Formats: sequence, C-alpha cells, structure tokens
Amino acid sequence: MNRKMALMVAVCAVGGLACSAGAEGLEVNGEISTTIASSYFWRGKEVNDAEVFQPQVMLGIGKWTVSALGTWDMRGEPASSTRTRVDVQADYSYEWDKVQLKAGAVARIYHDDPGNKARDTYEVYVQAAAPDMPFYPSITIYYDFGMIDGLYASLAAGQTWEIRGGMDIVLDARVGVATEGFNQRFFGDESLRGGLVDVSGSLCLRIAYREFFITPKVEYVTLVDSALRDAAEAAGRSPDGVIGGISVAWSF
Repeated sequence: MNRKMALMVAVCAVGGLACSAGAEGLEVNGEISTTIASSYFWRGKEVNDAEVFQPQVMLGIGKWTVSALGTWDMRGEPASSTRTRVDVQADYSYEWDKVQLKAGAVARIYHDDPGNKARDTYEVYVQAAAPDMPFYPSITIYYDFGMIDGLYASLAAGQTWEIRGGMDIVLDARVGVATEGFNQRFFGDESLRGGLVDVSGSLCLRIAYREFFITPKVEYVTLVDSALRDAAEAAGRSPDGVIGGISVAWSF
C-alpha cells in the first residue's frame, strides 16, 4: 500500500470514528494549527538550520487522540528530504488517582526522498504526568523499533501564569536522556554512550480570542554531553541554538 492510499485510509477511518463517537455521545474536540519557526531542533539535534513550516491537525475522541504534524523545509534546498517529514500519532489517556497516564504510537514518515537518504521509523511511548502538582511534572519514554532501535526519555516541567483575560505566559523546561544504541544511530557515531542528551527551555505568550490562539515563542536547546556536541559539530550541525517562532491555532 503506497503512502497516498494509506493516508486516504487513515482519513476515512478517523472520519468514521468521529461520526460513531458523535452518535454514541463521546466528547469530540480538535485543533488545527500552523507554526513558522526560524529553525528546527529535535531531541537536541539540529535538523534544519533554516526556516520551517509546521502544520498540525489534532482530533480527540473520548480518551483517544489522533494527530498529524508536518515539518517542511521552506527553502527547498538539495537533500531537504532528510529535514522534511510527517508524524502521524495516536494515543489513549487514562487517569489513575492524581496521575494522568498515556500510551501511544507514532510513525515518522519522510517523503520527497528520491535519494533515499531518510527512512521512515516508528515508535511506541508511555507518559505519566501529575497535573495537580506544582510545575506539572511529566515523563515520557519512547522506544523506536524502526530505524534506531533505542530508548529516549523526556522529563518535563512547566508553569502558566495568567497576566490578563485571554493572555497567558507559559514557561517550559525539558531534559532528555537516551540509551547507547539510540545515541549511536541518532547522531551517527558508534563511539557514543548513553546518558544525558539535551536540555531545552521555552517561553511563550499565548493570546486567546474565542476559539483562536496566537502564540509567539522563543526556545533555547543545547546538547549537554561533550561527546554528543563533538559528534554534532563533526556532522556540520550546531550543538545548541535559539529558535523563534509563532503559531496560529483554531480549536473546535
């Protein structure tokens, strides 16, 4: 089955699920958004040092959530296919006492790749979050069973302050750790070891008007381990960066 056919099947399946959910009285919600950012880092690695366009569609049906996120290289340079992909994701949420649990799967699909420089890969993940605790701590563990065959975990915390009606300041911090196999294949260096990978922090201003949201954002990302920084620089990538961007979203 080619990707266009798979996408059509997925859209029809989601549409059918949404219709059946409405008939059964389940809560249905969603969001359509688009982001333009000055560059793109993923798990500490600089994927694109130029502007990117990131549209996203999310649909929640009861405790299920499905989404698709695209990342496009806006300059269209040669070999840009390695920096252009679509992430298709589905997960299920469950609340246990005061802990919010989530489990899901994601397919990271590279396209427009005539040189076969990027391969699709697949992950499963679990997440535990404590929304009632200060700074909303969470941990998410990903297992890539496709191209990488390794584990990556993200520990996150954040805080939101309302400064006036319909306007919030959101502060977020994340720390990433990974296994040896993940680092070796993700950064392309067989000498790397597992451990602390990256640290990032972001500050954004979220402005709401009815069902619409505008969010300017600035983020700092850095690789922590010196061997990872050396591997990034050897591959011609920056080991840290400041990213500016703006998102526009419509919730329904």
